Amino acid sequence: LQVRDDGPGVSGENLSRLHDRFFRGANHDESGTGLGLSIVARIVAKLDGSLAYVDGLNGAGFGVRIVLPVSV
Repeated sequence: LQVRDDGPGVSGENLSRLHDRFFRGANHDESGTGLGLSIVARIVAKLDGSLAYVDGLNGAGFGVRIVLPVSV
């Protein structure tokens, strides 16, 4: 599963904190609590998957790639 956008992106200094509960980077106007990626990261870890940050669209933005193991 991969989700990418062409928004303002995420600064390098904030990348390491994206999994932190309630973390919201500086200079944001969007509503939310800062729990989304924290919840996703915990679910992916419980399912023995991987989560990686990837480039956004058209040289801008931000993306997330999730890989989950195939069930047998």
